[in-house]
Amino acid sequence: MMSSDVPPLRCRFLHQMVGLLAETMPLSPARHEREIFRRLIELEMQAEAGGASETSCRVIASVRRMAGNAIIRAELPLIRG
Repeated sequence: MMSSDVPPLRCRFLHQMVGLLAETMPLSPARHEREIFRRLIELEMQAEAGGASETSCRVIASVRRMAGNAIIRAELPLIRG
């Protein structure tokens, strides 16, 4: 059963996010991750300014945070014991 907190699939900002995540970019993996993160920040700001629902904004923010965390983890040195 779907919760009332689930944003409608017709939200144009969520559609843009899915398109962004599915897009093929001819960049190195690290640059690709940074570009996705940058574009998610822009999309989040557009969604907030464009009247997207609070739930849609939270979904975009969550994906943006995951993308940022992936960049941070990739840059941490690997400690071997």
